[in-house]
Amino acid sequence: MANEVKKGSVEEKCLERLYPRKLALDWWPEVFMDKGCVKLFEDYAYKPAKYADKISKMDAARLLIAEYNTVEVAKRYLRDHPKAIFVNLACGFSTVFQQIDNGQCRAYNVDTRDVLIARKEAVGKGDREQGIIADILEDDFSWFEKIEWTRDDGIFFYALDLFHYMKREDVKRIVANIAVNFPDGMMVFDAASRDGLPKILKTRYDEDEVKNNAGFYFSVDDDAQITKWSVRIADIWRHPLYTYYTKKKANKLGLINLMAVKALDSKNEVQFVELTFKRH
Repeated sequence: MANEVKKGSVEEKCLERLYPRKLALDWWPEVFMDKGCVKLFEDYAYKPAKYADKISKMDAARLLIAEYNTVEVAKRYLRDHPKAIFVNLACGFSTVFQQIDNGQCRAYNVDTRDVLIARKEAVGKGDREQGIIADILEDDFSWFEKIEWTRDDGIFFYALDLFHYMKREDVKRIVANIAVNFPDGMMVFDAASRDGLPKILKTRYDEDEVKNNAGFYFSVDDDAQITKWSVRIADIWRHPLYTYYTKKKANKLGLINLMAVKALDSKNEVQFVELTFKRH
């Protein structure tokens, strides 16, 4: 019997973040597979009321493809760093690490105390996974000290469906501090262009919030916007979200959705960003 999800609970908030991924898995099971996400929605009787009607097929595909990209880049990183450390910012109930785990790498899940408690119950905790209690919006990065790593091992940060909903200065502060403290590391995240951002914000906020405050949220249209954040940023690759998605798989989305994907790519409204950090 599925667990009840109480209104206003931490579980509800975490499952709401994952719900578009769940829809994508339902719509295109032959394209996507995230067994951990599927199991979560089997274990919990949940359906969001507030924003469910705003989630389009392209919204759902966008979120799951960002996850797909992260897994692909992480697996590539593991070829040279089989014992890498993976750090999931504002992890919620994310199941990305389960998809990339090679049996040697380790993971740190960063979020608030309440979320990490709920996560342990909902997702479980592997032998090579640790939780770090932190509010990434606070100007306190002492939680960095809890990450045990070496340059030989390598370290990989990821933030999925997160920075769109954060103020520009907050994103800059987080990335700059990571760049300084984790030389030779890597980071990936999805990001919208200025024109694409309102389309993403509308899935979570009401029209007045999007109209009046969209300019304060993080978006990127130029590599220089990011490289200026820190002299420790070595390289940046900013490309259309669907770059890693093969034509064969994209075709399975259906003709109409495939055309929408190509339109998004041509406008570069949704992007995938990869950063590497300099050695001190």
